[in-house]
Amino acid sequence: MTVELRDAQLALKPFHEPWDVIDRLHGDIKRAINLLNGRPADYERPHAAPMSGR
Repeated sequence: MTVELRDAQLALKPFHEPWDVIDRLHGDIKRAINLLNGRPADYERPHAAPMSGR
């Protein structure tokens, strides 16, 4: 779903209002997935360096 939202944002780039709505939707989906997985709503996956083996 992340890829589809990103593609929709890029297709709407010149139109600021739809871009903002999709951006807010993406954030809402991330928060919902975090809560469904038992994590805090604002959880961000830690950055893993390319050679870290993660």
